[in-house]
Amino acid sequence: MDPETEKIIKDQMEKLPPEVKKIFTDPELGNKIINIGKKNGLNIEQLGILQTETYLVMLGLVHPDEYRNELKGRLNINDETVNNIIKDINEQ
Repeated sequence: MDPETEKIIKDQMEKLPPEVKKIFTDPELGNKIINIGKKNGLNIEQLGILQTETYLVMLGLVHPDEYRNELKGRLNINDETVNNIIKDINEQ
């Protein structure tokens, strides 16, 4: 993740209520996202992108309606894979 994105995420997290901050400090959150990416055949670079994009949606920095397009474009994956990832993310 680039330093500018890290700063934006950090700044946004400061604005969150404590109960939402707790979600981001749960080590299982990152593991769940990584496992979903692995299950769907993503490589190491793509796993990092998936994690970043998912955090940005959770923080409200990317609108949920744009999540699918962001994943498809940034991960360079087909419709079926992006749909499977979103389904898995929503279930977790």
